[in-house]
Amino acid sequence: MEMKKADADMVLLWVSPTHAVRIVGTAQAMQFKTSVDEHQHLLGLSSDADISKGLWKDVIVANFAEVPESTSPLMLKYKKAFDKYAAKGERWGVFFYAGIGFVEPMVEGLKRTGRDLTRERFVKEMEGIKNFKGIFGRIDYSAFEQATCTQGRARKKCS
Repeated sequence: MEMKKADADMVLLWVSPTHAVRIVGTAQAMQFKTSVDEHQHLLGLSSDADISKGLWKDVIVANFAEVPESTSPLMLKYKKAFDKYAAKGERWGVFFYAGIGFVEPMVEGLKRTGRDLTRERFVKEMEGIKNFKGIFGRIDYSAFEQATCTQGRARKKCS
């Protein structure tokens, strides 16, 4: 109701999938028409229509990775592994493959380290990763400066 009273041109949703569908459905029932933007963590594009029963039509989506329907060779490889190994009832979507995307650089670091795995060697190899591209954006790693605390670094408590 508040969105309708405000006569918003656009609504940005940063909520769970269940709440997003309820909000968009309620707005539609109230004949409140506006542009809706959502962050891709809500629903996977491939299942939006199924879960929302069509409410997601014309929703603008931002994402931090490939979309679930991507035909990139890497996403197709991960989807094939998902089809083979995922638990019954598991849904292919952002929640599932985000875990893959977050661990990809670590796997690259382990590959570079080889069989002689030590903490020091692993850290050295991770710090040498440049221009790495998995299903997320490109990323570079470098040595962590212990004396410096910058925004976005979680390795050291800032005081």
